[in-house]
Amino acid sequence: QNMKKALSLILALAMMLTMLVGCGDKNDSNNDANNDSQTEGLKWPEKDINILLGYGAGGDSDVCTRYMADALSKELGVNVVVTNMGGANASLAANEIMNSTDPEYNFLAINTASLSANPATGLTDYNYEALDAISIFSSYSGEVLLVRSDAPYTTLQEFVDYAKENTVIMGVAMGGALYAAASAMKAAGLKLEIVDAGDGVDRMPALLNGSIDCTFASYSSSRDYVENGDFLELATLCAEPIPAAPDMPCVCDVLDGVIVNTKFCLMAQKGTNPAILQKINDALQHIYETNEEYVKNVEDYSYQSAKPMTIEETLAELETQYQTFQGYKQYLG
Repeated sequence: QNMKKALSLILALAMMLTMLVGCGDKNDSNNDANNDSQTEGLKWPEKDINILLGYGAGGDSDVCTRYMADALSKELGVNVVVTNMGGANASLAANEIMNSTDPEYNFLAINTASLSANPATGLTDYNYEALDAISIFSSYSGEVLLVRSDAPYTTLQEFVDYAKENTVIMGVAMGGALYAAASAMKAAGLKLEIVDAGDGVDRMPALLNGSIDCTFASYSSSRDYVENGDFLELATLCAEPIPAAPDMPCVCDVLDGVIVNTKFCLMAQKGTNPAILQKINDALQHIYETNEEYVKNVEDYSYQSAKPMTIEETLAELETQYQTFQGYKQYLG
């Protein structure tokens, strides 16, 4: 009798375990099922898609967005065209998308630093929530502090010590993330004269010809100048050393809290059909999983992972960066 009771108890426990495992599998697949049902029967796209990029041609944003657009074109079966529209730290392009009369075929490529910095500096009166997020689809290689090779400082600490005693002209795009970081450095006691030197592709020649003494630019876009011996890299603005240069110090090692972690984001007009946003995100996920050439191109160029974020992950990252830049507001006039 006792043996029968024990056997019954074992069988009951086994059945409960099976049910729990089954429920766990069901919960794990809920998101996929919801995504599938959301996009099921969606007749989109039916014509070419335009991605408005908020920066000029030739920079990191341009390169990585065009890699993404080319792969997305093959995935969706229509042309995905990238149009450059620089100005006001990408806020001109953002306004264009926010007022688009065809929002299901016009999207915004912008970096997360612009979305976070523009409201902090007062350049815009809205933040990322004024748009719908699709995905953070790749990352900058990391902004680095650049000086000419003939500068009177060769390390971050030497630069800081010099700038506390002497005026140094720093060129950045006014109103953006780098302007916020430069302002925080100035507030820390550095005698920086912060001037508008345009986008990254414009700042390189300005530094080379001596119009400015230092600037920030992405690690990848500065490679030729550094390898030619024109510039020195003193530090990265990332919170941690970048994978491509693990021995390079971080600005925040010496100037606490001065951090910019820039990523590339695809956004849509607020209120765009959620099924379309999900379909684009699904396509980006599938590209990462199956398109080895795309992954290699992006990772070789950016020195960072090409894995795209889900919509939920993107929103969480945008909120984190927004809060970081709100902390910079105390330095901005």
